[in-house]
Amino acid sequence: MAARREPYHLAGFVSIPFLLLILVDGFWKPALLRGPFIAYWSFDFAKWILLPILLLAILHRRSDVVGADYGLAAPLGMADLVYIFPLPFFSLFFADLVAVQVSARLLGYPQPYFDLEKALAALGPLWIVGTIYTAATAAFWESVFFIGLPWLWFSRTRAVSQRERLAFTLLTAGLFALAHWENGAPNSIGAFIFQCIAVWWFLRLRTLWPVVAAHFAVDVIYFWPRVT
Repeated sequence: MAARREPYHLAGFVSIPFLLLILVDGFWKPALLRGPFIAYWSFDFAKWILLPILLLAILHRRSDVVGADYGLAAPLGMADLVYIFPLPFFSLFFADLVAVQVSARLLGYPQPYFDLEKALAALGPLWIVGTIYTAATAAFWESVFFIGLPWLWFSRTRAVSQRERLAFTLLTAGLFALAHWENGAPNSIGAFIFQCIAVWWFLRLRTLWPVVAAHFAVDVIYFWPRVT
């Protein structure tokens, strides 16, 4: 039987395809929208459902890593989360909204390169389903692949200094901002600030769920009004 790879190495390895795809797919998403709507949504399903499940299946098959190792747990207990959960949720939610609105005002409300409104409008009466699906998949998988798995790889076998934590926070926030470039500069600025605060909370609570919830709420707010 072949020896298993160290889980922290594999956690970093399986993150790469997802991160690369999300960084570059803005180049062709507008072109997909100009074709049949099924083309865009087929790509979206492969990106947000098939690819991450495949990558995590590889990780679980080749290592002992489980969801709790990269933040999909509630180590504080349910009673604690009831009292603590609102703090990261509202700080993330309002920080992102304020950052985007202020940035847009300062930059003159520039038009984004890609607008999800067209993709949701193409679904007709199912746009509500599309909104929930898009917000939920982005919130969950971006939290896992931009925070949980990279932190597992970064910190698994050693103590991490405060300076290294700051470097990790800025690096993942920078990547997260770049991943939203096609949505315009205000959105990227908001994403950077959101991610900095998200990592700060994750490192203290050791759970991604408040980050996922806040991310989901922010995305629903962004998507919902524009298609009603």
